[in-house]
Amino acid sequence: MPRKPKRETIQCRYFKWTMGTRNGVYQADGRSNRLNVGRHSLDTRDRLEARAFLEELDKVKAIEFGLIEEAEPQDSSATPLALKAGVDAYQSHLVRPAIAGGTTLSSRQRYKSILNKFVAYAINRGITEWQEVTRAVLMAYLTHLEGSDYAERTIRTEAVVINQLMRWAIAEKHLPAECKISLPLSRPIGTTTYCWSPTEVETMLGHCRKTSNLAWLGLLILVLSRTELRISEAIALRWQDIDFDRNIIHVVNDRRGSVGSQTPKRRTKNKKDRWSPMPDDLRQALLQGCQSWKGRVDHGPQGEVLNADSVRLIFIREVINPLKQLFPTAADERGFEHGRLHSFRHYFCSQCANQDVPERMVMKWLGHKDSAMIQIYYRMHDDDAQRQIQKIDFAIGSALSVAGEQSVAGLEAPTGGKNYRRNS
Repeated sequence: MPRKPKRETIQCRYFKWTMGTRNGVYQADGRSNRLNVGRHSLDTRDRLEARAFLEELDKVKAIEFGLIEEAEPQDSSATPLALKAGVDAYQSHLVRPAIAGGTTLSSRQRYKSILNKFVAYAINRGITEWQEVTRAVLMAYLTHLEGSDYAERTIRTEAVVINQLMRWAIAEKHLPAECKISLPLSRPIGTTTYCWSPTEVETMLGHCRKTSNLAWLGLLILVLSRTELRISEAIALRWQDIDFDRNIIHVVNDRRGSVGSQTPKRRTKNKKDRWSPMPDDLRQALLQGCQSWKGRVDHGPQGEVLNADSVRLIFIREVINPLKQLFPTAADERGFEHGRLHSFRHYFCSQCANQDVPERMVMKWLGHKDSAMIQIYYRMHDDDAQRQIQKIDFAIGSALSVAGEQSVAGLEAPTGGKNYRRNS
């Protein structure tokens, strides 16, 4: 079977392009045309997105070289805003100081992926400008995502991000006010994140203790399961954040960064500091590990700085896969093998609810003003509800039903030997 060519030649409406990848990112080379339109990155690793972006690039270059005319705009909002150009402009807007509402690099990357996916969908349906994106177009896209088995939370997030871009473009006069889309979105109820059981967590900790090169991972699992810390917060934890005298962990949102250091700033999700108390077993484990008061609490086996994505992959390979036979998952259900690092946060919340920690206290620890996740576990572990349901004697109804049947059976037929039939 012949090897699939790494580069392909594509004849678009105005120019011929050679499309290939460089370091996994698609590139378009149009230098072989009579008019040299140059070589350009299509800024995506997805072929379908790259193909859609190529069509838009082809049109942009045709306008640039005078092959087609661009309509004369009367004002900035009347200027056609190409889909890809709008995404690039919005990304530039997001790169601003945090104090002015700028977002983190990870958030920008997530927004870009969402918007690129929508742009590819729109271009493949003949839509090339943001002025053409209507409520009907957005609804059709959300229906497409639902048909592709995307989760409700993912669909809602994508709709919100697209709407955010359009509201920003309207505010900046890139789009007319009539392009505003009113699309109320309900918040999905519940969560698809698997919540560990105490037995599963203790088995994972035991597995790491027995495996010498996984001691570092065992400490990280202990931190995640005994506190509400997210993985990004746990791997950024430093010894100076641990106050053994007051028995608390300071989760830092650092706007300034470390003094005299190139270490990236630490960010919490709500951009606020918070304090988390330590249970005794975590305190003892940290006391044993604090031989050096420099550096990070959680680090790799050789003392290296941890990366959240790398830890996730190691966790699946070294913990989930070896232990999943002990906790088999039924077909079409979520179980042990679907658990991930964020599942420890759900486990922490579940244990707090199950052991009568006040809901407001847990919300404070988690840094939430309101949290549907917390409410789920508090409803699940509502001991008062269990006590109240046990007070109801459902057997009373059954006894009455049996007594009624016995009474009917004991009725004598009317005299004359004829069966009694009620007139209908």
